[in-house]
Amino acid sequence: MQYETMTTRLEVADLLAEAATCRESLKIDNWPANSAASVELANAGDRLGPAVGRLIRSVDLWMVIATDHLAGISIIVRSGKSLFSIFPLLRSALEHSAYVVWALDNKVDTKTRAARPALIALTSQEELAGVASLLGGPGSTTRIEQRAHSKELRQAVAAEFGVKIVQPYTIEGEEVPRFTDIIEHFGKRWGDARRYTGLYGYLCGTANHPSFNAYEYFDLTDPTASPQLSVDGLVRLVQPVMVPYLKALEATTAYMGLPEKPMNEYIDRVNLVLGPTLT
Repeated sequence: MQYETMTTRLEVADLLAEAATCRESLKIDNWPANSAASVELANAGDRLGPAVGRLIRSVDLWMVIATDHLAGISIIVRSGKSLFSIFPLLRSALEHSAYVVWALDNKVDTKTRAARPALIALTSQEELAGVASLLGGPGSTTRIEQRAHSKELRQAVAAEFGVKIVQPYTIEGEEVPRFTDIIEHFGKRWGDARRYTGLYGYLCGTANHPSFNAYEYFDLTDPTASPQLSVDGLVRLVQPVMVPYLKALEATTAYMGLPEKPMNEYIDRVNLVLGPTLT
């Protein structure tokens, strides 16, 4: 992969790597007792408490994954030797960031916030059980164990919310969302739903399956040429993905009651390197 200038490429790489440093201040064991997360957990009581705990663990996990994928993009960009591997990482960073914003939506109540990661957990566990059945076969130990985990999770969620858990899953009026629903939710709340849905479609189309999109990165008059991405092109891909990431960072910082200085300093760095992103 070729870039126009080494300095700017390395600046983008450094910026993405710095996300991990900022994320260190959001470790789940650092949030104070008077934080919104602590208060929500205390007020949830014995029945709903485990669901709120799942919410906290889920957003923490999704932030870890989004940050790790930004770090992966940093390594790839710094090397300058690969191009198409950044697309699935950008897509996943966008997905996980948008899921954090969706789960921590401060316009809904505690039960709705807790219901959202519960729905994701139920669906993920069902998918895992299905994979175990395909890989191990109907009578395999793995399949039996995963089906047992699925049953235990359904029972736990049913007890938490006082509802019967059957497919298609619905809790507190919430249904299992599609990825595009989550991206659209973010766009409607924080920007332009059409723009983010389009960006997501582009990243999926370039990352997930054979696509004609990839040809734009080649010089078709020279069959021996490597794919190329200008620094401007790199910034156009990274900048809109950083918006939901920074919003997710804001949401987790506020929810966990953590100092805002590391987050604000990182936002300033993003705005400096990528242009106005979040203020």
